[in-house]
Amino acid sequence: MPVKNYNIWFPILPKSSERFIHIGHISHGCVTITDYDKYPQIHDYLIKHRGIGKNGDTIVATLQVDE
Repeated sequence: MPVKNYNIWFPILPKSSERFIHIGHISHGCVTITDYDKYPQIHDYLIKHRGIGKNGDTIVATLQVDE
């Protein structure tokens, strides 16, 4: 059975309009979720927690990466 909402990708902005949070097994700089069983829960969480960003854009979260 296919994974529900597999084709919905969440853009990682404003740093890049070419990077996304998505399900899969290959990534070119994206945040790739490889646990197909958990993806529906992750997708639903991101959708339920959408809000308005600083520029008035619809966002689901702030992603902070520390080195």
